[in-house]
Amino acid sequence: MPPKGGDTEHLCAEVFACLARSDQRQWARVYLNGLLLGGGRKSLRRISAELSEKNCEQSLQQFIGQSPWDHLEVLRSLALRLTSEFDAEALTVHEVAFAKNGTASAGVERQYVSRLGRVINCQMGLAISLTAGDTCTPVYWRLMLPSTWNDDEERRRRARVPEHERSLPAWQYVMEALDELIGGWGLPVPPIVLESRRVGEAERLLAELNDRKVGYAVAIHPTQPLRLVSRRTADASQAVLAPPLPAHECHRTADTRHTVAWTDPHGRTMRSHFSLLPVRLPDGGPAGRGGPPTPLQLIAEAPLGRPESRSFWLTNLVHRPLDGLVQIVKSHNRVARFLDGPVREVGLYDFEGRSYRGWHHHVTIVSVALAHLAANSLSELPVL
Repeated sequence: MPPKGGDTEHLCAEVFACLARSDQRQWARVYLNGLLLGGGRKSLRRISAELSEKNCEQSLQQFIGQSPWDHLEVLRSLALRLTSEFDAEALTVHEVAFAKNGTASAGVERQYVSRLGRVINCQMGLAISLTAGDTCTPVYWRLMLPSTWNDDEERRRRARVPEHERSLPAWQYVMEALDELIGGWGLPVPPIVLESRRVGEAERLLAELNDRKVGYAVAIHPTQPLRLVSRRTADASQAVLAPPLPAHECHRTADTRHTVAWTDPHGRTMRSHFSLLPVRLPDGGPAGRGGPPTPLQLIAEAPLGRPESRSFWLTNLVHRPLDGLVQIVKSHNRVARFLDGPVREVGLYDFEGRSYRGWHHHVTIVSVALAHLAANSLSELPVL
């Protein structure tokens, strides 16, 4: 049965060219086509039954779960292809929960999932997606290990977790990913959009981003302390700083609020009040290494008819117009819904294996499937 969205051969030839062996390239195409087939759970058994007259389940299992091909090379090829075809609006960073039963799958643990507001048994993956308008494609994946996996040698052995992989703070996973994409792959760098809602994380995260000299918009907790900066001087080093206030109180000092239209994840046109305020973190930073304090703006959003803001973002894109900033920060919501729902159609959450390598191989080919659907404009996924 041909996959939705037309022929995949051209995409496969380009993206899977980095695979060393012809049999790896063959099974990559088979697995991709299986993910692109009609409904149902995308298990290896189902893919085998629908795509082959003979049973190829064992070969697919070996290719996904054990074959030593480098998933990052495939993702790099995909990312470079996409950035050569369109100008990315943003790189959006998300933590994605993969619900699991049992305790044996790599990185599985009972963990708090902010999207759900509760603790579930799951794997937690880091996804970084290229976004442009209504389309997005994850181009980087990494399984985030809970601290309980650091010294559990038996579980690590069974799930084939590499020796060098250890639990890291969330911000460090993000920075290592960005170093790979920007430094290792040489991708063009659009603004980076992410959340920083863990206590004590924002200061370190923004300092690291400034060290890398990238543009960013970071969602922060409403209680994040900030200092308002006086507009009386254009010299950032001589700016007058007010006493620290929580972000949700800073927005009340705004002289002007602007009504800006934006598109929600369901494609509906929405409007909110937005205010922009020059701010610093309480210590005056983030400065980066050896530089002056970086000018920041607080973006505060309040639904129409409601005085209190509900969303708060810090950005160093101080010369962008407000409507452009809104488009950038709202890309995070669009991608969040995409990762939460529509990607189920191509089996993102259907991987039944337990190995660390298998998880990365599966999500990598899911990304290729999503890029194929977007390129052919024949996806049955809802428009974001």
